[in-house]
Amino acid sequence: FFIPQGGTVHTLPYDFSVTDVSQINLTSQASDLTVGSRTYLIEIDTTKKFNSPWRSNTSITGDGLVTWNVPLLDDSPTQDSVVYYWRSRFQEPKVGEDTAWTVTSFINIIGSPEGWSQAQFSQFDEDFIDAGITRNQATRDWEFTSTENLVEITTYGQDNPLSEPTNISVTIDGQAFIVSTRLCPINSFNAIAFDKASTIPYAVLKTGGFDVLDRNRCGRTPQVINTFTNNDVTSTNILNDYVDQLPLGDHAILFSIGAVNYTTWTATTIAKLTEIGVDPADFGLLQIGEPVIIMGRKGDAPGTALLIRADPTSSTPIFEQEINFSEIISGKFSTGVIRSPKIGPALSWGTLYKHVAEQPADGVVFTVLGIDTNGLEQVLFDNLIVDQLDLSTIDPVVYPFLRLQIKVSDESQLTPAQLRRWQVIYETVPDGVLLFRGNKDHLTKNISLSEGEQYLTDFTFFNASNKPFTDSLTLQSTLFNRTNRNSILQEFKIGALAAGDSTSFSITVDTQDQTGINDFRVFVNPNILPEQLYNNNINDFQEYLKVAVDDTHPVLDVTFDGIYILDGDIVAPSPLITVLLKDDNEFSLKQDTVGMELFIKSMDPDCSNCAFSRINFSDPRVQWFPATANADFRIEYQPDPLADGIYTLQVQGEDNSGRKSGAEPFAISFEIINESTITNFYPYPNPFSTNTRFVFTLTGSEVPSQIKIQILTVTGKVVREITQDELGPIRIGNNITDYAWNGKDEFGDQLANGVYLYRVLMNRDSDSFKHRQTSADKAFKKGYGKLYLLR
Repeated sequence: FFIPQGGTVHTLPYDFSVTDVSQINLTSQASDLTVGSRTYLIEIDTTKKFNSPWRSNTSITGDGLVTWNVPLLDDSPTQDSVVYYWRSRFQEPKVGEDTAWTVTSFINIIGSPEGWSQAQFSQFDEDFIDAGITRNQATRDWEFTSTENLVEITTYGQDNPLSEPTNISVTIDGQAFIVSTRLCPINSFNAIAFDKASTIPYAVLKTGGFDVLDRNRCGRTPQVINTFTNNDVTSTNILNDYVDQLPLGDHAILFSIGAVNYTTWTATTIAKLTEIGVDPADFGLLQIGEPVIIMGRKGDAPGTALLIRADPTSSTPIFEQEINFSEIISGKFSTGVIRSPKIGPALSWGTLYKHVAEQPADGVVFTVLGIDTNGLEQVLFDNLIVDQLDLSTIDPVVYPFLRLQIKVSDESQLTPAQLRRWQVIYETVPDGVLLFRGNKDHLTKNISLSEGEQYLTDFTFFNASNKPFTDSLTLQSTLFNRTNRNSILQEFKIGALAAGDSTSFSITVDTQDQTGINDFRVFVNPNILPEQLYNNNINDFQEYLKVAVDDTHPVLDVTFDGIYILDGDIVAPSPLITVLLKDDNEFSLKQDTVGMELFIKSMDPDCSNCAFSRINFSDPRVQWFPATANADFRIEYQPDPLADGIYTLQVQGEDNSGRKSGAEPFAISFEIINESTITNFYPYPNPFSTNTRFVFTLTGSEVPSQIKIQILTVTGKVVREITQDELGPIRIGNNITDYAWNGKDEFGDQLANGVYLYRVLMNRDSDSFKHRQTSADKAFKKGYGKLYLLR
């Protein structure tokens, strides 16, 4: 069965609408609202064949939705209650799209409220009609369905060489009912019943169990052949029961296989066969083993049944003869049911009008069914006789839809009552259409994004009806990942729309953790407020977003008081520890502390049970800052002054995708010395040719306010003084000056090669700093060190 990928759908007026206008807006849309700009062909006429002189047509180009304003026939008494048919299709259907017209109808009734109506015979094409009734388009009448079934049977006398079950043939409507795997027994009398209306074969008796386990049935499954041995007929009277259970008017075909002893049948059994039209005198001529086929109907007069037996005038003995039967069994239904399409949804129900032409013998049962929000049907009014009924007592919240049903019957004349018109007045609901306003190029190929990258696209929701939405509308967007079966649902609200109004909006989709192929769906008013159609509120994009995995791990950057330290370095007792999480993915900025862990422990040898302690982000000594487009995710931790000792800091981090900064946490040891000490300043390199810097270590929590380095000749002449401002910032721990002395004096003149002395001078607060001894102190005498300038 070919299911087209797309075509057109009629949005307004709704199918079978009741209108009261002099000109009408015919609104057609694409079933796939993302097809882009297309040209639509639209036609309107007063006949469903679109062949009247009044027929009008046009072509309109539009993006997903088009509207054609058409003047209707003049409002005159002769033109009241005119049924109009209109159809649409794409002017140039693409491969796979529906090439057929979409056809709907409406009726224009001057002064009528809105509603639903079928008033012309062709409109009943869309109704649900059971097998018992058909529509005669030529006469425009309802008729009970006539049926036919061709039955062919071949059987043989008991002495015929072919008188075996495998050679017996029963064919109904071209299908064999005796097959090699399901034979009927030899020396049996067999019967098949046929429904008088449908002429479908069936078995009358079922003595128990499944078909294949019932010895009184034979043939292929489902087994419709009843079979009786001679003992069944003479001892159990089962053939009598068969005729009794056969419904009046149904056909029955009986045939023999092999040797059947008719002479032992009781008079009661033979008399029972008269109920299907058998003449007892004809039956009394049958001899043992003679083949016979009988076709009769329950309730027919004796002698009306067809009895086929062997030809006694033939030179071939009757027990060796083959007999054949080929007849068409005709039937006609006497009942039929017509069910309307769903009517609604409604904001309130009004009045039902119907017109059914009946004859005295006709049976008519008219029913109104309510359809609830789950699609379940409930009888609300049954066996209606009146042609007008108030439906205002029906709660539209409970039953937003109705269905009309008429069951007609006529057992005597076999002519049904004629349904000419049914109509329901009700208050209709609004109908909106969701239109894609994004980049149409994105509809023909995957959109490639990086994980965490946001995708933004635009839509318009248009109220295509003449009814306002009375409340704001819920908007749902869903991103479904085909790999991990994960859905991201977002909900928004858009304002209530007046009739003919529209609103445009943008949706931003976050692709974090959505690597792979993603489906994207946008649904406005997901079955919340009453609406004529919901399927045109959906834009469904299959395999829309292709998100590339971010497989780059983040990097941790850890500093103490703004600098990098080496493992075991001395730091201030209360250092400002800064942790940066650097991530190359610009689309997935770290916004929380998930996956971030800080631990610290003391390495004091006297602490036998020291373990890492977690630093909680709720600790007031901890601050964290989310990543921005211009800054990395940052944690700042400044502990209270720590006791002397060696400590280890351990840090682990991960990005938004759960990728860690390393297989193991970053760890670094540092030493705390609370006493304020300072080492001698050591030039590096020494000797030097171009420049040298000064290296020293400072402990405690404070730095000297003023430091000055004097460089002297061996005779004591000061040739260069270096101030603290020149040296650069000084910190707790190991220091190497930013300043590098280049071997020049105060005036910028190059000094001669040789040995020079230097000393470090500190202001009077230097008394608070003790000298920190090192193994290199032996190179100093009375606070003076030596510099070697070699060029």
